[in-house]
Amino acid sequence: MNTRNCKKLILFDIDGTLLNTGGDGKEAMEMALKKLLIDFTNLDEIRFQGNTDYAIFNSISEIYPLLKEQGIEKFKKTYIQYLQDLMPAESRIQMAIPHARSFLQFLQKRNEFCIGLVTGNFKNGAQIKLKATGLDSFFDFEKGGYGCDAPHRTRLVEKAMIRNEFTEKFRVLLIGDTIHDAAAGKEAGIRVMGVTTGVGEDSVKDLLESGCDLVVNNLGEIDEIMLRAIFN
Repeated sequence: MNTRNCKKLILFDIDGTLLNTGGDGKEAMEMALKKLLIDFTNLDEIRFQGNTDYAIFNSISEIYPLLKEQGIEKFKKTYIQYLQDLMPAESRIQMAIPHARSFLQFLQKRNEFCIGLVTGNFKNGAQIKLKATGLDSFFDFEKGGYGCDAPHRTRLVEKAMIRNEFTEKFRVLLIGDTIHDAAAGKEAGIRVMGVTTGVGEDSVKDLLESGCDLVVNNLGEIDEIMLRAIFN
């Protein structure tokens, strides 16, 4: 239930928007695959940026059928174990993207906003990454859309809206750093704000053409006037 009785919902992508793991996520996945697959080589041909962990599992399974036989739950459990080892709580405080913490604090002080997550990470992976960077306290993890919910990001947006009990799309904003965030938000029918803090090559032009209503250089550029404008 929307206990804060807030009127607007702001959903955040994680990687490239709130934090940068420095490759720990990919490394944990490679370690898991080495444990599960005898003939595993590398993940160079798999797209990570903007992809969901569910879709990554499906892509790898097409190359290595043995992984599909073992199932996504075994893959997820093994990956999460390695990710936890690589990223213990508050071990990556410095990897929170500049202005992420201050912007979340800014929103937290304003009752009109609720915040949530839309991320390609498995739910447990999202918790580990946010705890490692000290950003976990801002979020109710029961109210996000995660990479274990569905392979496609648009479904994650819809899941997050349902879990936050928001049905009016004009009251929802998604903030992300990739064209895949932009496309998912556009397909879901909500407003999208792009940030250029990701590690990929998506330009301001790319983000706007993919569905962003507005693009900023970082979260520190967003103020009350800008939020009021994008929701109107």
